Amino acid sequence: MKQIVTLLLLVGTSYGAFEWQQLPAYPRGMGTAFTAISTASDALFWNPAGLSSFNGNVDLLIAYSRPFGGMDVGLNNGLVGFMKKFGDIGFGIGFGDYGAKIEGDYNGRYAEQILTAGAALPLNERLSFGIKFNYYRLSMPRFNPSGAFGVDIGAIAKFYSKWMVGLYVQNASSASLTASDGTSYRLPSSLAFGVALRPYRNTLTSIDIRKEYGQPVTVALGQSVSWNRFTLRGGVQSQGDFLQFDAGFTARFRGFRIDYSATITPEFPVTHTFTIGFGR
Repeated sequence: MKQIVTLLLLVGTSYGAFEWQQLPAYPRGMGTAFTAISTASDALFWNPAGLSSFNGNVDLLIAYSRPFGGMDVGLNNGLVGFMKKFGDIGFGIGFGDYGAKIEGDYNGRYAEQILTAGAALPLNERLSFGIKFNYYRLSMPRFNPSGAFGVDIGAIAKFYSKWMVGLYVQNASSASLTASDGTSYRLPSSLAFGVALRPYRNTLTSIDIRKEYGQPVTVALGQSVSWNRFTLRGGVQSQGDFLQFDAGFTARFRGFRIDYSATITPEFPVTHTFTIGFGR
């Protein structure tokens, strides 16, 4: 298994790079059906339009996971995010790191790192627009690090008091990485459309449809139910023959929150994702 993962990491400079979105725990627990309900610091890594929907003033999160239990090569994924509102406008900055230890002929660490900054502006009471700027850096043993700049855009609209609709364009600028041999590789680009319904104050259903360039359509469904300071959620997503199940919860106490999600993919170890956040 180690050899297989190592091979995927090394040849992934073309399209595998920056494709795996594992964090934070809240979106994962919803089965990644998060386009229409993005909010707070989580929105910085999914749909930036949600940066303006946060009811508080400041939000901070730290998230970590070991995808598929590390797969014997030390796979790990971590990020930090911070957002602040100035009036109705939300601003955020974040950093994500995904990597693995590679042994043998390519001894060292494979790393995908993203530095991102975004902002969201409510155009009116029902519609908000967001944009974020990303710097991608890919590094691996025996190859020169490669970097690129990209732009993501998103929008969220609210209808009546129960319906939300979201649109998110990943890598709208068609950013590409240049390998050490001069070959250019396009980074993942996708279009996501989401619809969410909150029939009751403590119940939320969300559906996403995503089309990634060169990949089958992904359909994701998430459901959450809340009781006071505790929220329980679950979700499922499918892409071609790929099927994934997610479940998680959030516990809140005096501005702090703990998010957890478990991702179950057939024939692979469970991925546990943790997020600690603070908002006020």
